[in-house]
Amino acid sequence: MHFYQWNIGDYAKKTQHLTNEEDLAYRRLLDMYYDTENPVLTSGLAALSRRLRVSEEALKNVLDEFFPGGKNKHADEKIAEYYEYIDRQKTNGSKGGRPKHKPTDNPVVSQNNPVVSQNNPVPSQLEPITNNQEPETRNQNLQPEALESKPTKVKSLPSAKPPGPNGTDTELQANCKSVWQEYSLAYEQRYGTTPVRNAKINSAVKAFCQRIPACEAPQVAAWWVGHNGHRYGAGGHVFGLLLQDAEKIRTEWATNTKITNGQARIADRTEGMGQVWKKLIAEADERENCGSQQKVN
Repeated sequence: MHFYQWNIGDYAKKTQHLTNEEDLAYRRLLDMYYDTENPVLTSGLAALSRRLRVSEEALKNVLDEFFPGGKNKHADEKIAEYYEYIDRQKTNGSKGGRPKHKPTDNPVVSQNNPVVSQNNPVPSQLEPITNNQEPETRNQNLQPEALESKPTKVKSLPSAKPPGPNGTDTELQANCKSVWQEYSLAYEQRYGTTPVRNAKINSAVKAFCQRIPACEAPQVAAWWVGHNGHRYGAGGHVFGLLLQDAEKIRTEWATNTKITNGQARIADRTEGMGQVWKKLIAEADERENCGSQQKVN
């Protein structure tokens, strides 16, 4: 889940006794819990503390109180409700939309409430009867099927993305989740806010995971947020820039070198000056060789 409802009053009542760092640890644990939909691994407390950027003491206090056994009861209930809603939408979609209301078998016909039947025209064809007008009979010879209104097609809601075998994520889906989690944590640490996520960003994350090996993609994404290249910094390290230079950034991550625009220009000038000096040295050597040969002759 990438979205969950937030009740400010309930949260304040449950967490008013926490310190600032414990409150931060609880918020980040909730975000990770809803995003991964998996219990918190309490065995690796040091690694989890480093990942969430809070102290081990604050993290342990929050885990003991709100995540007994690595699970949060309230979050589990909300996740279950979400998938129940998805299942209902899938069922309605497979049946062509929400159930239609059928008319009664014996509708009551009155002058104020005309009802379509085999012996009555549709309401739009009825006209008021006055002393100077006789009721029209132009529809009396029509077949009953012609008088029935056509059913309205109901557009079904889109179904959720199918999970992998046994209800688990596919390898690509799991990799996309890991990449986004590492990227968003690094982004929040640098900019002090969470990155925007929408359909376009989701497509970019998927494409990035298809271009970079799964074992490296999350680390590359987190490392790139610290890249100080002018184009990346000016663009706010949006994920689309990472996708554009995916292979180049992976190479820089693997070699631990960040090639900025300034460094590239300096290297280009250095190479150009080297070529000039090589040419001058070659010309000097040639003149010296010619002078030596003339003295010998």
